[in-house]
Amino acid sequence: MLAAVVGLGFVAGLVLLIYLVHPPTTRLSYAALAARSWQVLAFAAAIGLASAAILQVGKQVFGLRSIWQRRWVKAWVQSRCDVTKLWESWLTEHRESFAGPVGRAAGIGQEQAAAAWQQLQTALLGAYAYRDLRLVFDLPAEQLCALLAAAADFALTSPRDNAELLLAFSGPAGLADIDLVAPPQGVRQVDGSGGLAGYRIDRMSRAEIDRVRTLVGLRVAETSPSPETAETSPSPETAEAGTLPTGRRRPDPDAALGRLAHSVRSGLDVLQAAITQSWSTAVRTWAVVLSGALGTVIVLFIDLSAPERLLFAGAALLLGGFFAWLFRDLSAVVERVRR
Repeated sequence: MLAAVVGLGFVAGLVLLIYLVHPPTTRLSYAALAARSWQVLAFAAAIGLASAAILQVGKQVFGLRSIWQRRWVKAWVQSRCDVTKLWESWLTEHRESFAGPVGRAAGIGQEQAAAAWQQLQTALLGAYAYRDLRLVFDLPAEQLCALLAAAADFALTSPRDNAELLLAFSGPAGLADIDLVAPPQGVRQVDGSGGLAGYRIDRMSRAEIDRVRTLVGLRVAETSPSPETAETSPSPETAEAGTLPTGRRRPDPDAALGRLAHSVRSGLDVLQAAITQSWSTAVRTWAVVLSGALGTVIVLFIDLSAPERLLFAGAALLLGGFFAWLFRDLSAVVERVRR
């Protein structure tokens, strides 16, 4: 409803502007009106071409896409880790193991976000120089997401060292599976960003996990059921196969790793769709703003009446933005053909 009202108001304003430029007392012939229309279109097309050229130079020479995509991915990764309510719930669930105030949740979220971004850079670069990040994030969204998928596969091979990155890819729903494949061992205070106190979660290594499982298995095997629970208590063989003494199923880390891998793939799909749409929207917005700014500046140096200046500036803002999109899409097609 609001969009319809805005559109109707715009059309009414445009009609009023045309009336002010050429009132009925100075009627123009069809040829003169057509000539003026072509002038407006040519002006808008020239402004659009200039805007598209400026954006293309900014992207190719000054790394505009690299800067934007790097900041966008960083914000996306950190926003999926720095969820205070998630860590409040997590601390409440583990209050018996990690005693401490629930107020640490904010510190945990900040530290998780910073660690996730650092782990992503390490997974992307490997042994390469840090400056190569500019080249990585300057790639088209499809190729960038392919590298992010490779980084996610690397993280899945070492969940303990990349738990925060896996959380960023899988989202808050994957935290339970991360805790199964890389169980938390403790929460310690560290110096966060800007000197603020942060809290880092230490997780067990594969050797520590195997040792704990062995000890649990030995304890189950040494436990003899009482006469009252002899019929309901599982045998050591059953407990070793995956059933706890209480009769509940023991969590399966392998199944958790499979679920985590699925959640990571789903998160990457969401990331690719979101970054593609966001980049396209950002470029189109910049094209409209740049076209409007160029048109407004240029008409100030042309000998026109005030209504005519408004008409040409409005045409540069709307039609110029459209022509900028068109020219940029044509240049993108040429780039794909060249690759």
